[in-house]
Amino acid sequence: MLSAELRAVHIHPVGSPAAQAVGEAVVEPWGLDGDRRWMPAGTAGKVVTRRQQPRTALISAPPRRVAASRRPRRGARH
Repeated sequence: MLSAELRAVHIHPVGSPAAQAVGEAVVEPWGLDGDRRWMPAGTAGKVVTRRQQPRTALISAPPRRVAASRRPRRGARH
């Protein structure tokens, strides 16, 4: 039987900028809580990707803290 081991969790609070390591993350139906909820936009309001502007990788956005009420209870199944 194959097994897997999760060694780290990283999220992107803002789509293109650098990833942030987090100690824990809540898994929601659409992905990790706080991951890629925002995207940088140019003056015309269009999304700007890292491919278009590689310097967006230099931007840092700290992850927001997950409220205790939103954290899964120990032993809870999701």
